[in-house]
Amino acid sequence: MPQSDNAALEAFELKYLLEVKTDSLYKVHKLRYSRLYIPAKGLLFINDLARSYYFKCLTDTLKYIPFTISSLTRSKQSVSDLVDNNANAVLNNAHLRSKTFDISYRTFYKDVLK
Repeated sequence: MPQSDNAALEAFELKYLLEVKTDSLYKVHKLRYSRLYIPAKGLLFINDLARSYYFKCLTDTLKYIPFTISSLTRSKQSVSDLVDNNANAVLNNAHLRSKTFDISYRTFYKDVLK
């Protein structure tokens, strides 16, 4: 259920969401327009994705580079602020309902070039 502002979102988080923290298999970028929370099912998916990616790299003898999560849950206010600053942002998106997260291609690509 979309929350109007960050204060309402914080109260919602305490009841229904889990915090996503940097792990050995992925990083959580400093988030400006999102909160570090997602439902338990979403966190399980992130962890499964990271493990699958890690083991695929091992199997294929590729260098493992942790992916970076760049966006998680947003309030209506944070989406509005984002729309004002990002031409790609839309007002009605799955981040409002804690149904998605973004992985940063730019951050990953920068790590690949190291």
